[in-house]
Amino acid sequence: MAGAAHGVALALQWICFALSFCSFAFYSYKVYKKQCGWEVIYICIIESIKYILELWWEKSSPATLYICNKSHFDLHNQTTGEFYGGSLAVACGTDFVVAPWLRYGEWLLTCPVILIALSNLSGLKDDYNFRTMKLLSSDQGTIVMGVTAAYSTGGVKAAFFTLGVFYGMTTFYTAFLVYAEAYENVPAGKCQKLVSHMAWMFYLSWMLFPVMFLLGPEGAGHLDNDGSVIGHTFADLLSKNLWGIWSVFLREAVRAHHRKLWKEEQMQMQLGATAFEVPKEKRPDIHDAVNTFLAQQMGGDAMMLQERELRNAPVEKTVDPFYAEYRRKRRLRRGSLSGNPETDDGAFGQDEVDMMSQSGGSMTGSAMQMHREMSGMGHMNANSGMGAGSGAPRSQSPSTAADRAVGSAFYNNNGGA
Repeated sequence: MAGAAHGVALALQWICFALSFCSFAFYSYKVYKKQCGWEVIYICIIESIKYILELWWEKSSPATLYICNKSHFDLHNQTTGEFYGGSLAVACGTDFVVAPWLRYGEWLLTCPVILIALSNLSGLKDDYNFRTMKLLSSDQGTIVMGVTAAYSTGGVKAAFFTLGVFYGMTTFYTAFLVYAEAYENVPAGKCQKLVSHMAWMFYLSWMLFPVMFLLGPEGAGHLDNDGSVIGHTFADLLSKNLWGIWSVFLREAVRAHHRKLWKEEQMQMQLGATAFEVPKEKRPDIHDAVNTFLAQQMGGDAMMLQERELRNAPVEKTVDPFYAEYRRKRRLRRGSLSGNPETDDGAFGQDEVDMMSQSGGSMTGSAMQMHREMSGMGHMNANSGMGAGSGAPRSQSPSTAADRAVGSAFYNNNGGA
């Protein structure tokens, strides 16, 4: 039985290494094409190195540490200052703790990066907010308390494990807020389903680690080392490999949606649209976001979801807040913006006008003047709609909706993306 468990553990470790290495190659191509963040490729590198070390040197120090559990006074002769029995090994005897430092070191290197990727699911924001710092701080506390518990015994072990659970609960709560907000922000349909799948995978896989701690050699000892390796390797497959793939798919789906909106905007400009306002990115009301997310995961409260639908009815479903950031960056690459998100707005830039001229589109002087006036009116309308608070629905000028309708019709009649 022990030999079979050891074989299963080795097979899972080789599978994880192969998946991590293949994912590294796949993500490297994605990074080269600027379709993927640095987080997933970093995690794959660390995972590949960790499994190679674990396969060949798992029992060696410092991959596994053997720490004597006796105090200084129990080890030394207080008169002579020498170890009892002449050496530390004899003085310690069998009273020592064994814990896999390689596993804990890998957690310290990869878990913070996973949480950084979690705090930026869309991949469009370059900065990190307060929730990112809160996730990182609580995660570091969880790992440090867990490692200390692993190298302790008795009441000290229980105390540090309990502290680690409190840190972990903070991580889980903050992550839930991030998932709920992301679910509210990403485009409906495929993107929201991916966020839901990622949330379920995150919680199911991360909760396996404290369970493995309690059942494994570090805890009650119901599982031997091979059983612990099998459980932790399976959890790694879910929490790192599968979650990372879904995160890449989510970013690609969000960008595909934004590219479609961008093409629609260019079509509108060629048709002579005079204003196109995109609301700047903002956070939704967190209470509404949490309620919607919970309702969708638990089967849905029909009345509550209908109320939310009616409340957001004036907002066009094809416009999401992340598109403002996508559009700003794309226009920045084309040279029509200064690069300052505070001053760059949604009005047409010179490059858009030049593009229309080169593509056969025409805007007379009076049309250009009308565009400037309508653009200013659109900004006033957008600002008045956005100032109602964090939970206010995103608003657009009347001309914006009309222009988008014309562009969408033209876009659909010409074959889509």
